[in-house]
Amino acid sequence: MERSALSEADIYRNEFDLEYHRSRPMLLFMKLGLDYKVIPPFFRNLAGRLVHSKSTLQRDFPIDDKVDSLEPNDGLWPAEFACCFTHDIDTGYCFNVGLDLLLEVERRQGIRSTNNLVPKSRDYKIDYNRVASLQDEGFEFGCHGLHHDGRFAFISPKERESRIKIAKDALETGGVKVKGFRAPWLNRTRDMIPLLEKHGYLWDSTSPDTDPTTIGYEGTGCSTVYPFHPLIESAGKYIPSRIVELPITIPQDWTLIHSLKYSPSEVFELWKRKADYIQSIGGLALFLTHPAEYGMADRRYLPIYEKIIEYVKGKNPFIGTCTQICDEFIRRRG
Repeated sequence: MERSALSEADIYRNEFDLEYHRSRPMLLFMKLGLDYKVIPPFFRNLAGRLVHSKSTLQRDFPIDDKVDSLEPNDGLWPAEFACCFTHDIDTGYCFNVGLDLLLEVERRQGIRSTNNLVPKSRDYKIDYNRVASLQDEGFEFGCHGLHHDGRFAFISPKERESRIKIAKDALETGGVKVKGFRAPWLNRTRDMIPLLEKHGYLWDSTSPDTDPTTIGYEGTGCSTVYPFHPLIESAGKYIPSRIVELPITIPQDWTLIHSLKYSPSEVFELWKRKADYIQSIGGLALFLTHPAEYGMADRRYLPIYEKIIEYVKGKNPFIGTCTQICDEFIRRRG
């Protein structure tokens, strides 16, 4: 089946109308074996703001309804809409300090999050006893790649598959019940979904509905706030994969705080606006925050995290971990 034979919604949802443009500076860094952290954060954030200012962005921000206006959904959840809170554990501070700060907020609010780990991180070593204890409390852990080195989209397909497999194996050996994946830096590739399916993942949560500032991915996104089965190519046809894509539908903290320079009150107001929209069409409000000193664990922004949980809970959504959301979606839609 040619791409031209797909529906307009499928083309947008699977981003077939887009090209991911890997930046030349990043390509050079990868070839030279350099660590992206040698680039001062100021310049990385400035680059994000510059790409956001381009007129060539192909997804509206913060709401892009290209797919949802073509294929509205209803009856996906046991409530009016669904909500999921996720964290990417990128650094030592995230794992050792910040995670406790966010999980304590969640305990007070009676919710449980999905937390994505990097098993071969350069910055932290996973304490698997601690992870086991948190799993017993109902917190979930997923895979955030093998390394957080920015190379996921730049390596060969063979090496990418190796990383996907080894990361899952390493976490499972440590007792982590791994069901899902999120690519480091959200650097998804066309071969990623088939590889995740091959190695036994249930869900992926790498694709934002609209992403204004990720370098190489600026202006991209799946244009929907509903979960879906991404299409994969098989025997010359496009067929739905077994993977469930859980789009990142609430703009992540890094984008708002650093790339767009939003104040705490501006972050909160934008999150409320997006949650209201998602509620209005029965979608999934999926949050991606970082328990980092530069993210939600920052003392200026931590109160906003509790405020948005209280705001969303006041709407009585179905709240679950990624796997619980995925299971509910499969039960109702297959």
